[in-house]
Order: sequence, then structure tokens, then C-alpha cells
Amino acid sequence: MSKLTIKDLEFDLVSAKLEPFIADDEREPVKDHRFVWGVVLQARKKTVGGTTWIPSYTSECLLETEAKELESWQELAGRHGSWEDAGEMGLLYVFSYLPVGNVKWRFDRAQSGRLVFILDGQAHFTHSGGYKGMLPVHIEAELEYAPIPMRYDKEATCRKRITKFGIKDPFDFRVDRGISFLVPTNYPNP
Repeated sequence: MSKLTIKDLEFDLVSAKLEPFIADDEREPVKDHRFVWGVVLQARKKTVGGTTWIPSYTSECLLETEAKELESWQELAGRHGSWEDAGEMGLLYVFSYLPVGNVKWRFDRAQSGRLVFILDGQAHFTHSGGYKGMLPVHIEAELEYAPIPMRYDKEATCRKRITKFGIKDPFDFRVDRGISFLVPTNYPNP
């Protein structure tokens, strides 16, 4: 089961998503265009010392890949990284946003075939009840694949845009509230 752990507190996750997007601003040189892979998690609420905690974790830009670097989301399994500085690479929200530092993370493959995001790091807490100072943060989350938002409204243009990055996964095209999305069809459902 997917969990977020802060020190000795375990929180079940109600949502864990791989959230990719394309960063290809037409005003920038093509060599600077990237496919960006983010992770967004939401935990189930829990009462801790008389206070309700509903933690979430966001890393909007966990990993960037260049055009033609990968052909499929499947090639993310085994990718890993780290960062020391508790900047804005990953933010844990409990009562305020807390930068997570001293991080090591990786993508593995679950038995279901989906990606698993694993992170070990630390965040500085100022809560009572033994939750003050630099505390360990651990995440192990089997990810859903969020639809990829697209800047264009025509299906052919959206497909051409993702093909430019070398991504060969099959996608369905969808428009929701005026926003176009590509939805992978080869990612295992829960």
C-alpha cells in the first residue's frame, strides 16, 4: 500500500500521481525544450496530538528529459536522483509548505506494472508532540499516470507535439473544460 511516513507517523495515500507536462516555450531555443515529470501525492487525514494532519507532497519538476531521450514512461523505471538543499525541488505540506532536503529518490516498477516512487529525505518541523526539528520523511507510492495537458486544442497538433519528444506510448485525446489532454492507454490501471 502507498504510504507517506513522517518520523513514526504513517499516512495512507488517497492519491499518488505521475504528472508530466511539456516545457517547450516557442520563445526558447528548441534545445531547451523538455518533457517534465512531476509527482503529486495526497495523504488521508489523521489526528495527531489533537490536531488534524492532511499531508501532501509535490515535486512539480522531479525529472526533465530531453527530446528523444525516452520513448516510453516505462523507461522511467530505474531512474533516480538526489538533492541536498531543501529548496523547492520537493515540498511537503502539513500546516505550511516545508522544503524536503537531503533527498534520495527513485522510480521502481510495481507488480502491477505501474511506477513506484520512493523517496527518503528530511523536513524541518515545528509542531509539538515530538515533531520538531529535522525529521525523516519517507514515501513509497504506486503512481497513477495523470493526463498530459496540452497547449493546443486540435488532436493532430497535440499528437505532433508529443511525437517531437520521441514518446511512442499510445494516447487517447480528450478535451475537458476547454483543455486538451493526451491520456496514455498503455499504463496499467489500479
